[in-house]
Amino acid sequence: MSWNYYVYYFFSILSFWISVYSVYNGLKIKSSKSQVYYVLSALSISIISLANIISIQNEDLESMMIGIKISYVAKSLCVLFLSEFIITYCNGENKKIVQYAGIMINVIIISMILTFDHNKLFFTRYKTGEYLGIPVFIAKKGIGYYCYIIYNCVMSLGIVHVIVRKLRYCRMEREKKKYQSMLVGCSMAVVAMIVNALELFSYLDILPAMLGLSCGCYLYVIKKYNIFDISQNAKEYVLDHAEEAIIVVNPEYEVLYFNPIVKEWLCPEIELYMKLGTEILRFYESKENRFQINGRTFEFQSTEVYHEKGELEGYLFEAHDITEDQRRMEEMNDLMVEAEVANQAKSAFLMNMSHGIRTPVNVILGMNEMIQRESGDPTILDYSDSIDNAGKTLISIINDILDFSKIEMGKVEIEPQVYEVENILTNSRNLIEPRLESKPISFEQEVTDSVPTKLYGDQNRVQQVITNILTNAVKYTDKGKIYFKINARDLGMRDKQKWVLLEVSVADTGKGIKRENLNKLFISFQRVDEENNRNIEGTGLGLAITKRLLERMDGNIRVESEYGKGSTFTVMIPQVV
Repeated sequence: MSWNYYVYYFFSILSFWISVYSVYNGLKIKSSKSQVYYVLSALSISIISLANIISIQNEDLESMMIGIKISYVAKSLCVLFLSEFIITYCNGENKKIVQYAGIMINVIIISMILTFDHNKLFFTRYKTGEYLGIPVFIAKKGIGYYCYIIYNCVMSLGIVHVIVRKLRYCRMEREKKKYQSMLVGCSMAVVAMIVNALELFSYLDILPAMLGLSCGCYLYVIKKYNIFDISQNAKEYVLDHAEEAIIVVNPEYEVLYFNPIVKEWLCPEIELYMKLGTEILRFYESKENRFQINGRTFEFQSTEVYHEKGELEGYLFEAHDITEDQRRMEEMNDLMVEAEVANQAKSAFLMNMSHGIRTPVNVILGMNEMIQRESGDPTILDYSDSIDNAGKTLISIINDILDFSKIEMGKVEIEPQVYEVENILTNSRNLIEPRLESKPISFEQEVTDSVPTKLYGDQNRVQQVITNILTNAVKYTDKGKIYFKINARDLGMRDKQKWVLLEVSVADTGKGIKRENLNKLFISFQRVDEENNRNIEGTGLGLAITKRLLERMDGNIRVESEYGKGSTFTVMIPQVV
């Protein structure tokens, strides 16, 4: 045996053990499809190396043919698995049509390899021989062999193209070195295939040894850069698939990393990447936070990145596409303006209509009052009373609509003045007295000692609020009692003035309100339990107006009710003593 034999044998053994070690390391990690394809490609290389060792140790044709068949089958599969490993790792997923095409071609090639001693498609003639003291398989190549070579070269060049393309977009030094190492490993296999195809070493197959070294390069990348580490891959996946454009630059504003969406949004042309850092510096120094590109609006955020020792390492820039958000916001603003205009028009119409109705109704009530004074006919007076009641009800409804319209149009002003609490109580009682007399209802009133004699606030609006909740209690109570209580709680000094919280509560034994209807009480033109309250007059505006007026006076209203047993309305109004 010559020294050439031992050198060749050594590299075959080395290739075998490198590939076996790679399989061992790959099996320890369970993370992704790319890891599975890596293990299969390393396993194929170990089979290629083992088959090559069998071939050079047996000079008889039959033993060598077994090794040759195993070696060529494994080579064909190795290229398939290696391409899947590289494409899956770099691009995330290979196209199904490419996968199926590779599998079909491999099936055809492997069929020709396994039957080359019968069909003469792969090798037309073959025999054993010796080259540089090494046993070799000498064969005349057939059409199947050249198809096999073309397929392997195309697949290998495709792998190189994927790595080069990935390397082209890398700006971080660590990423560059990773893909450079992978490119070296892939290039070794490509060179070996070209050398074998051109028969530069005659019939000596150098591919097993080169594939072993190639496998060593991939193993170095896996160990050095943890490419199968789930947490690292997850971080890269999140960055690469983020909906924001992410750019990392060093303190000199040289771009270290950017995710794929940067190319789609900000830099469609690869030549612009070199200018990206300069543009970011200019934009960052301008202190702007929004910019437009190609008719789309982006919001810009920057974060300084510091080393654990406190040194500035660079900057992280994020660009959010807010075009759709802006469009929706503009549409919402337009709709709000349209709604406000429509609301103002509605309120103006209601106000004008109410004013127009009030004048003739007042005329009717005035004429009716003359009838009541001058007529002595009981029947006529009875009719006149009906007209008077209906007219006053209509005036009340018109007043509610006018108040609501003024509130909607923002024309209600709070006009504070000094007033006597007793006057409000008397006026409110007088307003509901006629209604109380027509029903078997007892009325109880309590004014606690904490209530001051005089307060400073809008007397008319306070009285309107109290009258509304008292009228509501009378309307919805057929019998029983109404308990009216006024209390005041000291709020202390504010702006050199003494404040109290005027608490007015009205409890009745009326129909009560269902729990599901409580949130509908303060909706305009909404009457709850309409089916059972059909005979009770009203527009559904009283409580809505009450709540709006209380809000203007910084007050509040609370409702407690039990259906069928009664309700308690409590209003709280801050007033100055």
